[in-house]
Amino acid sequence: MISMSRRKQVTVLTVVILISLGIFAIFRVRNSRVVGIDNTNANTTAQKNRRKLMIVWWDITKSLYATEQGAGLDWGTTIVSNLPAHSTYYFFPINAETQRPTPLDQGEKPPVDSPEARVLFRRALKKRIQDNVDKLRRQIRADEEAAKSYGGVIQRDRRTCLLDALNYSGTVLQNEPKDIEAEIVFISDMVEDCFHQTLNNGKGAFIQLTQPDVDSEIRAAAGIPLDLQLKQVWVTVIVPTASSDTPVRQRPDMNGLQKFWRATFQRCGLNTDKYQWSIGVLPPRLITGPQTALSGENPS
Repeated sequence: MISMSRRKQVTVLTVVILISLGIFAIFRVRNSRVVGIDNTNANTTAQKNRRKLMIVWWDITKSLYATEQGAGLDWGTTIVSNLPAHSTYYFFPINAETQRPTPLDQGEKPPVDSPEARVLFRRALKKRIQDNVDKLRRQIRADEEAAKSYGGVIQRDRRTCLLDALNYSGTVLQNEPKDIEAEIVFISDMVEDCFHQTLNNGKGAFIQLTQPDVDSEIRAAAGIPLDLQLKQVWVTVIVPTASSDTPVRQRPDMNGLQKFWRATFQRCGLNTDKYQWSIGVLPPRLITGPQTALSGENPS
């Protein structure tokens, strides 16, 4: 009787163990599926938060209205403030001196853990850039006055040299890590109006997109060497537009401008999947998080 009782106990214990092992196995399978989903989400988040290289070109020439320049500064600082932590950024002015420009601001985006902190960072960034562009404009005016004394003419803020800006972006890209996701943003009317010394057999010539014949300007611009590769680089163009109460200035046809720049970017290996042309709107792709405005702050 005792032996049979022990056998029953062993049998019952064995069944309990087997049931427990089965439940544990089911739990492991289900848990591994959950972990797999969580890892996928984590990988997606890591992809989004991967640090970037952002090169912003902001048009400060007199071809734009003050309201358009103001919108451009708002867009540019929003783009930088929404970068992932530890991203590298450069904020350059577009004028006649884009061959060797001095950045209005540059650095590494610090970690900001809240929308409020992001707004504070953006506000400080905007002030630094505005202070530096005001200083640059004072210098331009002083140089213009000095030039008048000997009959010279300086048009540093009246010429838009975007091709030189594009080429200089290649210099920046070459000096940054190759595994970093890079983007070039132009905030401008994209009306190239610049003298290029390499044209006309070294005698120089203008590329002027104020001309109606865009095809001739495309052929002429093909003679300007561009030392950069855009295959892995995002290229975004944002064209500011004047407010409804501002009189419309005569400007080249937008289709012609797009044709010229697409041809130019494609010379550098443009990936059309990473190319965006936006008119009067900051592309949502460049707004990566909620914007929280503090008192008196416009977040967009």
